[in-house]
Amino acid sequence: MEFCGHIFEGPYYDWGGLERRSGIYVVTDLDGGETFVVDVGAGRDVRRDIESHDRKGCWARVIQGVPCLYVRYMESLAEAYEIEQAIRREHTPPCGGE
Repeated sequence: MEFCGHIFEGPYYDWGGLERRSGIYVVTDLDGGETFVVDVGAGRDVRRDIESHDRKGCWARVIQGVPCLYVRYMESLAEAYEIEQAIRREHTPPCGGE
């Protein structure tokens, strides 16, 4: 899947398959054949970040279809944070903020 010109792996439906590596993730809602961005984040350990995320409650309230996740593993956290902000600006996800 492509977000803001960057290719992401996925969709992942089981968070347990994620790697413990730095990168960026996009939480989406697959509903009626369309994919909606629900949240986006970046961090040093994508799997840990998703498993313990403080906005999971928001995801559960917002997602109407199938929750799925896309990931782009990256060594540079600075670049990951730049891409995160670009996706936020383009998609205005309902969970999370600046």
